[in-house]
Amino acid sequence: MSNLINMLNKRFNQGKLKELEISFFEEKVDGKYRYYSKFKGEKILLNLNSRRVYDENDYIDYFNNLNEKVTLYQENKKNKIEHFYKEDFCRSNDNGIEFALDYISVHGDYLRLHDDSFELNNENYKVKINQPSSEIVFSFFESEIYEDYFFNEVLIWFNRALERRYIGDDSISRHKIIMMRRLFPRIPYSANVIVENRDSKSVFTKTSIDKIKNILNNCFYSILVNDLNICFIFFSGYQFNSDFNVVEDDGGVNVKIPNVSYDSNLISFYKNALISNTSGHKFLSFYHVLEYNFLTCVEKKLHQDMKGFLSDVKFKPNEKSIDKLLSLVKQNSIQNDENKMLLCVLKEYILPNDLLEFWIDLGKDNTIKACEIYGEKIDKCILTDENILFNFSRIIKSIRNGIVHSSDKYNRSERYIPFSGKDEYIKEYLPIMRFLAEKIIAGTAVIK
Repeated sequence: MSNLINMLNKRFNQGKLKELEISFFEEKVDGKYRYYSKFKGEKILLNLNSRRVYDENDYIDYFNNLNEKVTLYQENKKNKIEHFYKEDFCRSNDNGIEFALDYISVHGDYLRLHDDSFELNNENYKVKINQPSSEIVFSFFESEIYEDYFFNEVLIWFNRALERRYIGDDSISRHKIIMMRRLFPRIPYSANVIVENRDSKSVFTKTSIDKIKNILNNCFYSILVNDLNICFIFFSGYQFNSDFNVVEDDGGVNVKIPNVSYDSNLISFYKNALISNTSGHKFLSFYHVLEYNFLTCVEKKLHQDMKGFLSDVKFKPNEKSIDKLLSLVKQNSIQNDENKMLLCVLKEYILPNDLLEFWIDLGKDNTIKACEIYGEKIDKCILTDENILFNFSRIIKSIRNGIVHSSDKYNRSERYIPFSGKDEYIKEYLPIMRFLAEKIIAGTAVIK
């Protein structure tokens, strides 16, 4: 069995990944090796792309090359002093340290450096920004933080592979397929920093890492202001330019023409979320789908309540009934309370049990830990069908306020600052926001 297969099986036999019972193996087909995964009892081919192998030699060369990289990485781990710092997504090596990077293109163009790279240096440091090394990718893969990455960015492709229809007559098309590259963290670029006169056996401290990150931030700014139209940022576990922004044809998922008419404005907000480059922009665009229906839901609830009150056979046009009617109108006058309007929308379109099941399917448990989200204290609670909408509406509103407001009347540490690494809650709840937006778009659709 190859070192690659051994590495995959070892990683997926640890922590929460072990519960998924995903395994990997190789088989000899017509004298040539094929690589597979087993998921939910189904055999899935690990492939170069989403459809078929166009060249048999390409397939063999790809996996041979990947196996050689894994073998070299494992040998180097035994012989070298190196460490992966998960908090900063960086890895020390013989003569310096490598940081995982993401990027935002100013004009929205996809960046490919290929053989070119950005090189900057002074008397103390040499910085080279280029494709990430295999070592930092494998280090991330073996670290405990890969679990969250897998559940947020990889698991969906395993589930889609199971939905795949068989197409074509060749042997590859008769398999359910997942692209091999999806398994490993997709780090767009990295910055290799060589520290002059450094003892290769010394360990980087938090202080020294922060110092180098500050130097790199200066480099990023220099690149940006020199009209190179690329904004490098430190990788934080999820790509800004990830599959969340990209629609790929997986060659067989059966998509039909909808038999309903969706609200075009809601679709525009939804598309804006998908093409946005930052987690904050994504979150707000999904939030706009919810916010768009605030007044509609409030007015609908008032209409239903008044209709029920006035249709009651016991209703009489006297002073007591009029007082009750005014009280009913007052109870529904929540146009100035966005928290209540948000909860009203969730109650109108979201089934609590569906939301709870989706949350658990993300790999979460049914407990929300006590925390503080951008200055708003969230109490510990066990999620149930009865309280999940209320608790999630509070969290969503807290995140929304943290993104929108930057006033100096707040403690700066409580505010969301773009690219500061303080967006873990935004990223954690982005799948929830997308789920809610899709449910509301479906719930407001008109049957043709």
